[in-house]
Amino acid sequence: MTLKRNFLIHLPSSGRPGDLIEELDGMNRDIIKMTIDGFSDESRILKDQNILFFYDWMDDSRMGRVYIKGIPGYEHFVLRKAYLPMEFPHFSDYRFIIYLSREVRENDNPIFKILTIAHELQHLLQYVNFRNECFQVSVLKGFFDVRNDYTNRFYRNIPHEIDAFRKSKSIAIRIFNESEVSSFLEKRIHDTQDDNEREYWENLKSLDLEHRFNLTSVMSELWEKYESEILSLVQQLETKNQNSELEKKEKDFVEAYEFYQAS
Repeated sequence: MTLKRNFLIHLPSSGRPGDLIEELDGMNRDIIKMTIDGFSDESRILKDQNILFFYDWMDDSRMGRVYIKGIPGYEHFVLRKAYLPMEFPHFSDYRFIIYLSREVRENDNPIFKILTIAHELQHLLQYVNFRNECFQVSVLKGFFDVRNDYTNRFYRNIPHEIDAFRKSKSIAIRIFNESEVSSFLEKRIHDTQDDNEREYWENLKSLDLEHRFNLTSVMSELWEKYESEILSLVQQLETKNQNSELEKKEKDFVEAYEFYQAS
């Protein structure tokens, strides 16, 4: 399989815009191709996209992130944390970026790599296939951030994250098998010293793929639940903005809401 128009690269974390950008080694390049093929029918959609893969990105607290140019909620995280494509003129036409940590590049276990890459690629597919829901989830995340509602903001309670976890696990099982994936997850849970990371892997292991999950219907219910409160908060912040400067998370929320309304 040839990834047409995709440039697979790794940027050293000590580098600066303009420094040498290296092509990925064969193993990581092959893993990305294998992961995309694992999406079966949807792999055609991914192969048609212009995707840039950045390894060794600056925020090593996250294994992966997806950036979508021009979309609030998919842009804000990269400020001061990672390089944007416009910093490299020869990559400025790339709309989608998958940021992956150094560990994803250096870890020798292909299951670990595939679980992470598939998760981020599913977020990209969500944007392609469920654009309205993606705009809504950006608003909801901002809404929960402004309210300091860390329970609802937690990744395992966000429908798009649940969907991405489910897809990444199903693809890993499709490429390997359920026993191998389960063994990997059990070892990862046992070996990690970080409570948050352990919870991340435990959440992935506990997912029941037999249980049906419909992203559109789940998002519809969640949006209906909070829509009136979202509108009320937007109005409050618009009034506040007339008298004082909004905090960054407030600005991000209002921007995401306005973008959703205009879309």
